[in-house]
Amino acid sequence: MGEEFDPDNDDEEEERSRARLEKDRAKARFNRRGAAEAGVISSVECEHFMCHTHFHLDFSQQINFITGGKSAALAAIQVGLGARPSLTGRGSSLQSLIQDNADYAEIVIRMRNRGPEAFKHDLYGDTIKIIRRIRKGGTASIQMRGTDNKLVSEVKSELQEMCDHFNIQIESPLSVLTQDAAKKFLSDSTPAEKYNFFLQGTQLTQLAEEYELIRSNVRKIQSAVSQQKEALPQMEEAAREAETKLSEAQKARGQKTRLQAFKNELAWAHVAGKYEVSTFGREGRAAPAPKAP
Repeated sequence: MGEEFDPDNDDEEEERSRARLEKDRAKARFNRRGAAEAGVISSVECEHFMCHTHFHLDFSQQINFITGGKSAALAAIQVGLGARPSLTGRGSSLQSLIQDNADYAEIVIRMRNRGPEAFKHDLYGDTIKIIRRIRKGGTASIQMRGTDNKLVSEVKSELQEMCDHFNIQIESPLSVLTQDAAKKFLSDSTPAEKYNFFLQGTQLTQLAEEYELIRSNVRKIQSAVSQQKEALPQMEEAAREAETKLSEAQKARGQKTRLQAFKNELAWAHVAGKYEVSTFGREGRAAPAPKAP
């Protein structure tokens, strides 16, 4: 006998075929998308940073495994992107990260900046170069340069704007977890410290700080508006006085113009009188006097 037709088996096979097709489509979409083209660190380079006189690391666009020098590389990325030095677990100040017997430390981070999610591509091009220089004297500087090494900005707010654009949460323990923070969280952290870890990781702490900053700015603006309202009557009175003085000055200028015209007429009247006397003496009769121009 031939094999009997089972509609249930046919439905199952069709479902498996549909699942395989969807899986292949998803894989194709992923392959087309590929690795991120913007907001990805391509390299980090340091001089006189921590215990390293010089080191350079190139990163792939996806997962990187580092053996040896992990802490220095991570600290360099944190400090280079604007994190507080205390969060690195390697020093309480920027100066403490400078190599012994050196006068400065320098961190250079290069980031990919291509595709539709690029940050100010018209200024930076395909690569953003971030240079953080720390000096023993206590000063530190930030430079942001483009693909052609042209200086674009030297203010930290530009660096923060870039991190916000790429959603780089450099101070979040869920984004960057140092060895010290991991050990403390797993071993001897209290419930309160775990909750603070949660607040930092979800950026609720940052949100609360921003709300407080906004409230402080609102209070300052309200105080400034109140002061200006109090000074408004005096300013309006000063404006009226100024308008009165302007009107008087314009009238005085008009009178001065008329005075000059009268002086001109007087001068020509003297000329006309002299002309009439001279002509009458020569010819015995008066001639028409010249007129003022």
